[in-house]
Amino acid sequence: MQRSIFVRALWWKEYRQTRVLLWLMMIAGFFSTAYLHMREVWFASPQVIVGLVEYLAKTQETNWLLHRNYGGFMLLLVLGGFLLSLWQLGHERRNQMSEQTFALPYPRWVIYVTKWLVSVAYIVFVVTASVALDILVLKLSQVGAYVHVIDFIGRGFHIIFVTVAAYTFTLFIGSFTGTWTLQAALSIISLFLYEFFTLMLQQLLYIFMITPIYMELRLRGTFWEKFNLTNWVFHEGGNYPYAFVGVVSLLLFIAGMVLYSRNSLENNGKLVLFPIIEKLFIVGFVLCAALFSGNLSYDTLYPGRLGYAAGAGLGTIIGYIIIRTLTRMRVRT
Repeated sequence: MQRSIFVRALWWKEYRQTRVLLWLMMIAGFFSTAYLHMREVWFASPQVIVGLVEYLAKTQETNWLLHRNYGGFMLLLVLGGFLLSLWQLGHERRNQMSEQTFALPYPRWVIYVTKWLVSVAYIVFVVTASVALDILVLKLSQVGAYVHVIDFIGRGFHIIFVTVAAYTFTLFIGSFTGTWTLQAALSIISLFLYEFFTLMLQQLLYIFMITPIYMELRLRGTFWEKFNLTNWVFHEGGNYPYAFVGVVSLLLFIAGMVLYSRNSLENNGKLVLFPIIEKLFIVGFVLCAALFSGNLSYDTLYPGRLGYAAGAGLGTIIGYIIIRTLTRMRVRT
């Protein structure tokens, strides 16, 4: 049995199945970086270009002015990585292609690693090509003297790091979910879980008089804020938690590889492929339903502990019925 992680047949298979997304990411990279700068420094009116040059000569704020489009570029790449993970795992299960993939004479962990490496290669290639072309466009213009390549290299590294981390997370979600719809839903919902639990916990502490209403949960700048997945993508400026995000991404990569290696084909179509994770998923869903229902009941029906408790109890029952119904179903979507 082949154990090398560089199996040409697997790489070619992944490329053939996902090459459309590669080209879409390339197009997105061009139109969100080089094309926008071409409009600004090549095709704009002479007055606009002269004004831009004078501004750069006066302020030297190249980091803000010449990189201001890179936030949109990064978001497009994160979306591309998200779609890649859905295509590689969820779409494969939906079209019953995983049976053919697992029948190949390669360990499943090699297949998972190959999927990850192919996508990382896409991300690195797209960022490198887009940034290099953008630098060339700017260097060949009147603002070329104010282009510091090292700034673009640093920005490109950050985009690669964030996109790979986000992709690794969504691929991990796909390693234990049986449908692409749940993989997509969990990946998106996870972006808001930190803020949701922060808000719900603060309300809970106030209602039961553990903390006064004016005292907010001060989590900004603490260790717990590092678990806010939204900040992984949208954090700007210094103090980005590279070490923490890198370690968590590595652990998610290893966990995804292990879970994918233990996938049972007969569980395809279920929401969650593993009984233990399914129980955790049920508990998490019921907990969220209880917290939300309790808060909703407190705000709309009866602003007291009794109203909160009644709403939380009803939310627990309804949430459990809904999630148990869903986990017993088998779908192809």
